Amino acid sequence: AETSVSVNAENKMRDKKMAIGFVSIPPNFNENTDKSFDETARLLIDKLTAHRIPAIGFVNGLSINEGGKLSKNRLDVVRVWRDAGLEIGIGTYKHVWFYNTPYDEYVNRVKMNEGIAKFILMEKNLPLRYFSYPYLNTGKTAEDKIRFENWLSTRGLRSVKYTFDNSEWMYSFAYDQAREKADTEMAQQVKTEFLDYMTKMLAHFEAYSQEMFKRDIAQTLVLTPSRLVADSADELFGIFEKSGYKFVSMSEAQADAAYQTEEKHVDSKSGISWFERWQMAQNKKLRDEPRVSKLVYKIWNEKKDDK
Repeated sequence: AETSVSVNAENKMRDKKMAIGFVSIPPNFNENTDKSFDETARLLIDKLTAHRIPAIGFVNGLSINEGGKLSKNRLDVVRVWRDAGLEIGIGTYKHVWFYNTPYDEYVNRVKMNEGIAKFILMEKNLPLRYFSYPYLNTGKTAEDKIRFENWLSTRGLRSVKYTFDNSEWMYSFAYDQAREKADTEMAQQVKTEFLDYMTKMLAHFEAYSQEMFKRDIAQTLVLTPSRLVADSADELFGIFEKSGYKFVSMSEAQADAAYQTEEKHVDSKSGISWFERWQMAQNKKLRDEPRVSKLVYKIWNEKKDDK
């Protein structure tokens, strides 16, 4: 009996699914040269291929623009992503908050991005299926959100509902800073703290899943295509694999019935996980979220103070 219990537990663990979305491609952090864009993208794609992850990358048109023209080198980074068999979606042309962007302007930014993505996808007769809200921010009013979602439908697009939100971008910024200064010790510390943070975040969102659905629903993880994610990919993806996750496409993950759960959240200026939206819709208390490490928080705040 004991053996069958452990086998059942193992089988249940193997049923866990995770889809990963990358915002924005090409990489658009401190890496502002075509060479580093290309290098980071290729490193990341190699890791995604090795771990058999059918990721989706969301095009950020502004990072392809160079002096008012589309950069062929940066378009080619998106083509490399496409030709590796990875899906391409879109965000807005520039990463902006829906909350403080007028509706028509927001739609126009999406249309601009749509044109760039379709140009790349049509070369291989591939569809454009997904939109990712920048900052997970779905607007100031319920009316704007519903209106925009309906508009997406007319374009054959669906929005992504991310369950596994996180502050990886803060760690990625700190890592880029360390690399710029050739501070290998600092870079290693940021990487170690990042992996510890993501381990805690996984437990955090799995606890939501068990509390709300009494099972492990398919998770949707949002990341940026940063050098940190590329350099720590084996360890990061290994954390999920050891926890029993199988990587699936965004369409397979969002086919989970949990994604039909009602949410009525009207955004503040920030965006939040869909677990938190579902929890709030049921008037339940939000769980305490793991904090960003002191080192990374300090580096990020010093960056903001420089502005």
